[in-house]
Amino acid sequence: MLDPLRFAEMKASGRLPLPTGLSLELIEQLKRPDVSLPELCRLIQRDPALVGRLLQMANAAVYARPRPAAAITPDVLMMLGLPAVRNVELAFSLIDTHRKGASQRFDYDAFWLRSFAEASAAQAIGAAVRMVPALEMFTLGLLAELGQLALASWSPESYDAMAETLGPNAEAYQWLEAERATFGFDHTELAASLAADWGLPKLFQEALRWHALPKANWPFPPDERVGRLTAALALAHRLADTFFLDDAARVEALAGLQSRASALGIGEWLQLADAALKGWQEWSASFALDPPPRISFTELLARNGQKSSGLLVLVVDDDASTRQLTAGVLGKAGHTVQTAADGAQGLALVHDWLPDILVTDVLMPEINGIELIRRLRASAEGERVYIIVFTVLDAVESLVEAFAAGADDYVVKPLNAAVLLARIQAGVRLISLQQTLIEKNPALEEALRRAQEAALTDVLTGLRNRRYAIERLAQECASALRSDRPLSLLMIDIDHFKTINDRFGHAAGDSVLVEIARRLQATLRSSDIIARIGGEEFLVIAPDTPKAEAFKLAERLRQAVAARPVMVGQTALTVTISIGVADQAASGCQNTDQLLNAADAALYAAKAAGRNRVSF
Repeated sequence: MLDPLRFAEMKASGRLPLPTGLSLELIEQLKRPDVSLPELCRLIQRDPALVGRLLQMANAAVYARPRPAAAITPDVLMMLGLPAVRNVELAFSLIDTHRKGASQRFDYDAFWLRSFAEASAAQAIGAAVRMVPALEMFTLGLLAELGQLALASWSPESYDAMAETLGPNAEAYQWLEAERATFGFDHTELAASLAADWGLPKLFQEALRWHALPKANWPFPPDERVGRLTAALALAHRLADTFFLDDAARVEALAGLQSRASALGIGEWLQLADAALKGWQEWSASFALDPPPRISFTELLARNGQKSSGLLVLVVDDDASTRQLTAGVLGKAGHTVQTAADGAQGLALVHDWLPDILVTDVLMPEINGIELIRRLRASAEGERVYIIVFTVLDAVESLVEAFAAGADDYVVKPLNAAVLLARIQAGVRLISLQQTLIEKNPALEEALRRAQEAALTDVLTGLRNRRYAIERLAQECASALRSDRPLSLLMIDIDHFKTINDRFGHAAGDSVLVEIARRLQATLRSSDIIARIGGEEFLVIAPDTPKAEAFKLAERLRQAVAARPVMVGQTALTVTISIGVADQAASGCQNTDQLLNAADAALYAAKAAGRNRVSF
């Protein structure tokens, strides 16, 4: 593990990637809560390259601007979001200053080419799932593998020796293991530490730390926000990998990622992949990188007529001759085959490659076949895999145990090629039926997703509703307690709202609610969650936010509302809000009810003290 003292020593060496010059000045300016947008525009205009990059971002399809942005103006910065501008400039500055280095085995241009692939994939996925702004997802993807560059920069000799030992064809999990053996930590831990040092949200740090590892290793539930963001970055990582495959392998690999995309609520997977591929090619060209020529996935499928009927098959056996024979038989039958020498490698490959069929021996060192099956069936990725076990004629007990663990079929050793192919064909029929059901159901899945979205959305303001807020607060509260991270809650009430309804009518009151919701949402950070929980009441959940920062956030919200009147027709209404702030740690809250009660009590105190104020 990378402990803080070790990281501090590495940072003090001056060899880790760091922003410099104008980039550092801009990043520091963007940290200020009272930063002037016109001043930021003038600062950005000192760097024509940065202007071009931000305009390229602003004119991306995800923002759907009515006309292209031609200059960096305050409204362009607000559309992109100041945290996103800060983070993406940080990433760009690292590219400009780290196109070469001391390592002889680290290919710097290839690294940035791969990083742009993941950034473009992350941006496309971020626009589809809408967990964080698309530009922030782009930055997250661009920094996802930054730990590799940092290791090569910090200790080039050790990195080169490790790379030479591994060779050019090492798998991702082998790199992680080698990094831990060489340095005592891996590049994902280093990337997360760098992100923390640069002030990126805790949510992003967690995604950087865990996205390269199987879900079973994550220290948080996959259905929490941090889990979904990590899953989105992991999907971007794997989608980026497909850009570097040959045409036949690209089609197979993209299809293999469909289930991961569906789990995130992504419907138009092929179109998303094409958008990511196009974005990668454009960004690579703008940085004078040379991506391999690739036609779109849509065109590739049209040329091929249809996807190959072959399946993805993983063979796990500690006997090399059995692996080779099995892979040969299945390869000749038109299937794409990978092999693993033990259960640990097999488990990693299943989570990384998502095969259709797993063929595994029962008796193996470390993780045996039975334990491998159990672990797979306990995971989301392993539920859908068709599993065939190798056995011997008299191994009745182990065969019974394998079926109890979740095996679907078996083949007796010594291997008979005709029997193996017959068993595989039985799996093909079942998988084909499952695929047919999946292909027939995207419209239903999309309808269900929209229905679920509507059930959690306030119709008037477009914000999340009370049901969503309570469910999400329970998740964030549990996560904060488990990880010992700060969590604050802001209860907001519009002052004298009943008077507005009584004097001007409910239509005017609705207009005020919509405008106040818009101002609150525009002022919040990307990591904050806002919901309308009652008539004129709003709730803001602020993860990773201690008391002092929560108070500052609440004051910014109050000022954003009070700064100017709300126009209702031709009438200018002076509207203010009162805010109660509760900090989970400071108030000793152990559950959502206690935290809600603490925030509600603080709100009552703010109103009793005269309204238009913040109370803790």
